Amino acid sequence: MHRNHPDINRKYNYVYKITCKVNGKEYIGVHRTNNMEDGYMGSGKMIKWAISKYSIENFQKDILHVFPTYKEALLKEKEIVTVEYANRTDTYNLREGGYGRCRWSDEMKIKQSKMLKNRWMDIEYRNKMLSVFGDDNTRLARSENMKRWIASNPDKHKARMLKINTDHNKIAKTADKNRGSKRTEAVKKKLSEIQQRINIEKGSTIKGKGMMYIHNTLTGERKRVNADFTFSGVWVKGTGPRDKNSYKGLNKGSVFAYDPETLKISRFQSHETVPGNFILGRPKKLCQI
Repeated sequence: MHRNHPDINRKYNYVYKITCKVNGKEYIGVHRTNNMEDGYMGSGKMIKWAISKYSIENFQKDILHVFPTYKEALLKEKEIVTVEYANRTDTYNLREGGYGRCRWSDEMKIKQSKMLKNRWMDIEYRNKMLSVFGDDNTRLARSENMKRWIASNPDKHKARMLKINTDHNKIAKTADKNRGSKRTEAVKKKLSEIQQRINIEKGSTIKGKGMMYIHNTLTGERKRVNADFTFSGVWVKGTGPRDKNSYKGLNKGSVFAYDPETLKISRFQSHETVPGNFILGRPKKLCQI
């Protein structure tokens, strides 16, 4: 069992608060020990930095709660140190309390994002990470882990997918990122195989497969029938001749406009009918680097 495992208990399992006497900022954490006088003053990065800056004499430590087990102390810490608490300007906590996957404060998320972006600009680091995540064994392991998580958390997975698929900003960002890119032949083949498998499982067929158009030579009526249709009378294979003049001026005076949030393009009969939140024209395509 790892030394940081939450099931390991000590004589004293407690939640504490450290307060800086210089600026009034505080830090709340949890600790387990057999000696209450062990001099422990937190392990968070910000509280350590603050102690090194102002010296330990300018900090006061208070015991808030003592519990028989370490897990109970962790639960209490999670109750007190929320994301809202970590977002406050008078605390040294960077994320919510508790054990496991804890949410970071908004400020820390921004710092981590900038740090990762800067690291990704390093070509050596980027190539290293691409080689690791592109490894077949690594990809297979990640895939199996994701499948197990989905099987164990169907409701959470459904809620997550629903949130992603209804987030207009995320959809627009993904569309801009992939606009202009082309699928490789291998990807096309794989997608085709997946669709065929789905069709077989659902017992469905490709729309229009095994069908054909016929037209009436007298009335011009068109319809689609099965490929084994027996012709009789005035019905002939094909859609028949079209009167080009019937389409002339159909969209005359109409304009295109798009919603800047969803990037959905629509045609309107005139400039006057364009909604106020729409922009005339079509959204510009972003160049892919």
